Amino acid sequence: MKPVRGGWFRAGYTRVRSEVSFSGTDADLIGQLYSVDANHYLNYLIGFDELQIYSLGAAYSAGPLQLQAIWNRDILADGDTWLDTGFVSAAWRMTRWTPYAMLSGVRTHDSREDPIGSNVGQHTWSLGVRYDVITNMALKVQLDRIHTRVPGLLWRGTDGNWKDDQSNLVSLGLDFIF
Repeated sequence: MKPVRGGWFRAGYTRVRSEVSFSGTDADLIGQLYSVDANHYLNYLIGFDELQIYSLGAAYSAGPLQLQAIWNRDILADGDTWLDTGFVSAAWRMTRWTPYAMLSGVRTHDSREDPIGSNVGQHTWSLGVRYDVITNMALKVQLDRIHTRVPGLLWRGTDGNWKDDQSNLVSLGLDFIF
């Protein structure tokens, strides 16, 4: 597999407007428990009826060196709620082997009262190696050190004072294109 040479820079803006309707068992339950219009309440909390996405990215490849950096900001309809995500990575290709390191992060900002715990603050250091088994197929092993400063909506078993925890994750993946 031949590495791409040179660099690129990309900037993007996307604006999405949609009509989201929350219905079904979960929405009915929220309406009954809190005596609210679940569709209006969930649209307010999630804000997907209008979404703006800004992104910046850069990549560079020279010989065996590969560098990448990408940042995204997703702004919800009210303008006071946004999600920042991004990563920086470096890799060194040696024939079929490519060791790499990466730093990634996610941070949300919601100035409203946060009744469902949607704010999150987390960053991850990753070390891995990729092995090109055949053309269009690679095996990857990766170690992640995840530092969660503020847990979000999907975290369970945390009390209101929980924050600032670390986890380790080892993964094995097989990537292929057909």
